[in-house]
Amino acid sequence: MPAAQEQQPPLTVAGVESPIINSPFREPDDHWQIAQGTPPVRAEGRRLASYFYRVPEHAGRGRRNRTQGEMFESARGEEVELSLVNTIRERLKNWRDGVHSGGLAYDGISPVTRE
Repeated sequence: MPAAQEQQPPLTVAGVESPIINSPFREPDDHWQIAQGTPPVRAEGRRLASYFYRVPEHAGRGRRNRTQGEMFESARGEEVELSLVNTIRERLKNWRDGVHSGGLAYDGISPVTRE
């Protein structure tokens, strides 16, 4: 195949120089937006908790001589939001910021946890 026709594999978050962009001790400020066939883009804010679901094309009938890569080249599927996780995240943010306690952050925290 001539060099001009060779396709470069899409860049994944594993191919990014610094994939970890947030502290493990704070709410994320940024996240990577990853779409098939495009390079990852750094986006502001916390990503919503969700997953993608799709019924495999040949569910229950085996792989039929297809490679694993070919099986996952089709559409990414339907995004399903994890609404309970997103609600918990929002409530924790409000507690940390003192939204419901008159500005008192971490209201009710124990002395041991505060240390």
